[in-house]
Amino acid sequence: MVKKTNFSYLYGLAYSNFGEGNYQEAYSYIKQLIADFPQDPNVLLLQGHICVGLENYNLANQAYRAVIKFSERQDLIECAQHALNQIDEETIHNHDNNGAKNKHKRIDRINFAEDILQDNQYNKSNNLEEKLNLFDQKNEIELLKKEIEDLKIKVNQFNLQNITASLYPYLLQDKNVIKLIDFPLSRVIDIYHEAPQILEANGCLVSLIDDRKNIIFELNNIGNFWLFQLRDQGFYLFPKPAQLQRASVSDSFSKVFIIENKENQTNGKFIVLKPAKLQILKVDFSWQLIEPGEIKFEEFSLEFQWQQEIKSIRKEHEKFNQLLDERGYASLDFTIVSQHWEQSLTKLYGTVYKVFVNICMPIAYAIYKDQILVPCQILMGTNPVIVPGWDRGIPWEHSIYVKLHASENTSRQEIRTFPNHKLLPNQLYLKETNWEINHTWTIAKSYEEASAILRKLVDNWELLEYPILFSAILENFNIGNTDYFQSDNFFFLNLTAATRLGIQGVGIDVKPIVEFQKIIDNTDPALYIGFHLDDNCTYLIPNLLISKWKQVISNNENKIFELHGSNYTLVEPAVIEAIGNDIWRLVKPGKFD
Repeated sequence: MVKKTNFSYLYGLAYSNFGEGNYQEAYSYIKQLIADFPQDPNVLLLQGHICVGLENYNLANQAYRAVIKFSERQDLIECAQHALNQIDEETIHNHDNNGAKNKHKRIDRINFAEDILQDNQYNKSNNLEEKLNLFDQKNEIELLKKEIEDLKIKVNQFNLQNITASLYPYLLQDKNVIKLIDFPLSRVIDIYHEAPQILEANGCLVSLIDDRKNIIFELNNIGNFWLFQLRDQGFYLFPKPAQLQRASVSDSFSKVFIIENKENQTNGKFIVLKPAKLQILKVDFSWQLIEPGEIKFEEFSLEFQWQQEIKSIRKEHEKFNQLLDERGYASLDFTIVSQHWEQSLTKLYGTVYKVFVNICMPIAYAIYKDQILVPCQILMGTNPVIVPGWDRGIPWEHSIYVKLHASENTSRQEIRTFPNHKLLPNQLYLKETNWEINHTWTIAKSYEEASAILRKLVDNWELLEYPILFSAILENFNIGNTDYFQSDNFFFLNLTAATRLGIQGVGIDVKPIVEFQKIIDNTDPALYIGFHLDDNCTYLIPNLLISKWKQVISNNENKIFELHGSNYTLVEPAVIEAIGNDIWRLVKPGKFD
């Protein structure tokens, strides 16, 4: 291919040989120019003149007509038309005995036609070298104009965010850095995950070039991708390992890789399911994407797994030394056995689901998936721990706890302590109601969490106070769950005799005073139920345990409850306050819809 800088040189050689009558030599040079500039009017015009000298009138005719077709300059068109007219004359087509002489006359007449294209200075110059210099200057100006236009287009398309190595020579790498790898692709992927440092010396760094049509890469010492060439398999692209751990996924990665679990990209943990495939271009050391790769986040490479395993081993070693210091060699054997049991249970049943710890005495058990119960051993001492008491479990329905902590009872009785509880704030626990003396059990999610609870309970074995939730009161009342209200959290009330007889009097707001008294025995059926909440208030609702509780609301002479509609849905309980021993007074009526 002829470069633009060689155009004037070849054109000058063709022109000078033509002027000296060396038509074959001139034609060899003009032929090179025609191959790369087939529509250049100046090249076509000179080709026509040379072909006339070679008496190849058909090719000359084609060249002159091409000048008329492609040129926008009127002077070149007139020159080509003049030459065509000369070829058409009888003297051009008919050879006589003075053919050579006529040939020179024809060339002179055509050369004269070319001369009229030049300016006065060029026409007046009889020196061939001066003519060539003037002609070179004109062509050089045209080429420079084209290059300026090309540069303007590139400047307008330039994006500062995509600085490539071609703009800065010091970013370019050694052209011999890409080495053939003889491993299959699957093995290369494994090495990339196990020890990527091994691959680094066999590939090269590349960066993405901004291209609207294609995804192109070029060599770049600060690139974000590793490129490897596999023998007989082609070129494959991997992310630079540290790149995805330092920052979030950029647009360049999204263009090259299909990303799974992109929302988890911030942790920097990923595996390459499939590298991107590239093909090399004719341009030196550039490649084009032909098939995107696949990356999955929240998966650990083997290198990362090894690091985690080393950390885990160190952590276990520290725990072992701590246990040795705290327990001594006597209980160390059982600790090792219990850890072996815990590992066996994990293999059989998976991760432990819940660990229940009795608050009143040192008893515990664990629940695994599929309702498998495993009894636990509590190791007391300076640092008590809870560990599995066996390497096997039993079905939940065969355990002694099935009647005490049945699933339907458990889900209903799981509650939390107050946020300001002195030992276990916001602790999830269970109250069982099947013992003569009620017990409570804390609920942990692991043996470690259960052990931490146990250490807080040492010398503090007592029932956890469990609160009544306002929402639970409304829900259980409105669904008619009488069992919910049969506990020590509730007490039973009736109107005082004075209130029933209407002799209690009125308050300062001129409203009748309504008072209640606590029922000590069951001789008198209670019409109301009272309870306390953690807001230090006492509340009142109708006694759901009697069949005529709706009549208590309907025949509400004392306006203890406001009834709107006929659905008898409890919206707000009444508020009462204590005024004496087992005596309460109505403060605010309740509401039913």
